[in-house]
Amino acid sequence: VLDGTDCVMLSGETAAGDFPQNAVTIMRRVCEEAEAFIDYKSLYTQSSALASAAGLASVEAVCASAVKAAMDCKATLIMALTETGSTALMLAKYRPEAPILAISASETTIRQLLL
Repeated sequence: VLDGTDCVMLSGETAAGDFPQNAVTIMRRVCEEAEAFIDYKSLYTQSSALASAAGLASVEAVCASAVKAAMDCKATLIMALTETGSTALMLAKYRPEAPILAISASETTIRQLLL
């Protein structure tokens, strides 16, 4: 979680044990505790420095600026209207503290973003 993982998974043995619900609850608490220590501003600074060294496309520049604006105003949510999901993924690249709500008319895109 501290290294920027997108998801965690229980092993088959743990998930099929006597207390699978407790295992998931504890895993959730561990993730929440770890996320409380993440320095999102530092992550943004590192990500944007690496991206700008390689040169930014206009779409990426807008997404990076949106994340910076969300951090500056302490936004509680970032909303992304997207056809293919690439806008939401580009926002997520900069690891904002606020959750990203991606809205799409494409069911395929919605399913892909749920992963």
